[in-house]
Amino acid sequence: MTTRRRPNARRKAARARAVLRANGLVLKAYGAERQFAAAVAGLRAASAGPLRTGAFAGAVPELRLTAQRTVEGRRPESAQEAGAAAGRLVAELQGSAGEALTVSPPERQLDAAARKAELVATVLPELRPRVEALLDRLRRDLPAADSPVPAHGDFHVDQLLVGDEVAVVDFDQMCLAAPALDLATYAADVVRGRDGDLEAVEATLAALLDGYGARPDDLGWHLGAAILGRVAHPFHRQVPDWPNRVDLMLRAAEAARA
Repeated sequence: MTTRRRPNARRKAARARAVLRANGLVLKAYGAERQFAAAVAGLRAASAGPLRTGAFAGAVPELRLTAQRTVEGRRPESAQEAGAAAGRLVAELQGSAGEALTVSPPERQLDAAARKAELVATVLPELRPRVEALLDRLRRDLPAADSPVPAHGDFHVDQLLVGDEVAVVDFDQMCLAAPALDLATYAADVVRGRDGDLEAVEATLAALLDGYGARPDDLGWHLGAAILGRVAHPFHRQVPDWPNRVDLMLRAAEAARA
């Protein structure tokens, strides 16, 4: 019988973020200076950008604390329902200025995916050959980091609020990245390790691209990397039947990169 090992949790505190709502503000405190600095840059750029979002209200460097105005609205019913609007928002954001933002090249997405992949290969060693084969393909086909554009950096349906117009929140990871990044992360978020995930991704992508207006270069690469970066979620959350859910998510990542 195969023994599954649970790795020790480390470096959690440095990546931690505390969030509090008070008096019409969203307050966020960050565990690391680099995380705080990136968040300030992203929140400033988003507040000055074209999308409806909570206005940046200030920062306290000594506490690594940011403040922004709250935004009212409801969550969309589903990623697919909001897909066309999300695609339009991505296109609008990419047309804005972002000179002060940090560049996030494809290597960074690959590194993040590789860390999650190693965790999966550790707790489910029977999946290691497939994980390593997918990582090899992603490394071999790594896109060039040409012409990066402003990107939300963690774009998914829960970042949208629907009101008179659609607002976007949580720009802590805003960066300059490949045009395909935000579209891929949005579509990858519908993969949860369930039967029908591939169909859900296809339907969500169709709506996204309809709103965006084109299919950006290297979308399949970014989608595969984004799904692989999520593949350990069922284990982290200890959802029922998590080994099978992990396997199904890995299958979705393989199909995206096929």
